[in-house]
Amino acid sequence: MGEISVNFYNSIVMHFLWRNSRVKLSGGVLFWREIGGNSNNVVFLHGSWHDSNQWLPVMERLSLHYHCFAPDLPGFSESEFSATHYSINQIVESLAEYIATLKLEKVYLVGHSLGGWIAASYALKYSEQVLGTILISPEGINLAAVKARWRFFRCLTQKPSFLCWALQLIYPFVRLLGAHKKLRKFYNLDKNHCFIPRERKFYLDLNGRKFKLSY
Repeated sequence: MGEISVNFYNSIVMHFLWRNSRVKLSGGVLFWREIGGNSNNVVFLHGSWHDSNQWLPVMERLSLHYHCFAPDLPGFSESEFSATHYSINQIVESLAEYIATLKLEKVYLVGHSLGGWIAASYALKYSEQVLGTILISPEGINLAAVKARWRFFRCLTQKPSFLCWALQLIYPFVRLLGAHKKLRKFYNLDKNHCFIPRERKFYLDLNGRKFKLSY
C-alpha cells in the first residue's frame, strides 16, 4: 500500500474539514478530495472533461450523513498515470487499489460520464465491495447517442481543431438567430478542454488503436 499525504483546508463546512490528499499507487500518485466522517462511504468519479472539483457542491450537502471521496481519475488533473496507454480495466484496478489503501470495506459509487463507465465496471468486478451505484449519463454502453457523443469528443481532440475554427466563423450568424448561447457552450468546451494534454491523450488512446470501445 502507498503512503498517504494529507492537507487540510482552513475552511469548515458544517463541522467537517475539507481534506486534499495524495497516495502513491502502483500506477502513479492519485489525488483526491474528501469531506465528512460518517461510516457510509461514497466515492464520486468525475466525467471526461472534469476533475474532482465537479463534485464539491454535492459533497458539501452530503457530508453530514456520508463520508465523501472524490479522486481525480488517473491521468486527469492532479493525478498521475504511468502506463503507456489507458484502458478502463487499468483505471478500475487503480480504483480498487485506492479503495483498498484507504481500507474502505463497502462503498457507494457515483459516476458521471466516463466515471459512470468506471463505476459500473468496478461494481461488476468487485460486487461484494459495492453497496450501490448511481450512474449519470454513463459512457461505455451500446446506445446510438453515446456513440455519437464519443465521435463528437474525438473531433475535439484534433489539433488544430477545425471545429473550433468553424464555430468562430458561424457564430455571428447563429447569434442573429438567437441560438448563440448553445453554440458558445460547445465552443468553450472545445477551446478550454481539447488541448489539455492528459484529457486529449486519453481520448486519442480511447478512440485509436490502443483501446477499443466495448460496444
